[in-house]
Amino acid sequence: MHSLSLDGHYIYKLAPWLSWSDLLYGLEQNYIDEKEISDYICCSLTITHPKEAYEIAVTPIENQHLIHQLLSTLASQSKEKNDKHNRTLAIPVPFFFI
Repeated sequence: MHSLSLDGHYIYKLAPWLSWSDLLYGLEQNYIDEKEISDYICCSLTITHPKEAYEIAVTPIENQHLIHQLLSTLASQSKEKNDKHNRTLAIPVPFFFI
């Protein structure tokens, strides 16, 4: 299956809220390729991003096959963090009827 070759910079302008899981899905479905994932991440990179995001941003062309694994790691870390956050917020609140 051929990639649609969506431009990472353009995707970031349209959808800067995409999660690591969204990017991984796009990569696995060939909506975006490794180079464009790197471009997208370069556009969104901040000091709070995990080290894997920086690794993707600086991955040379000849090693772009590593991007899938790094992105998978980011997606799973994000899922674990969200699951943990959701568990801590799931406190039952009593309802009072007046």
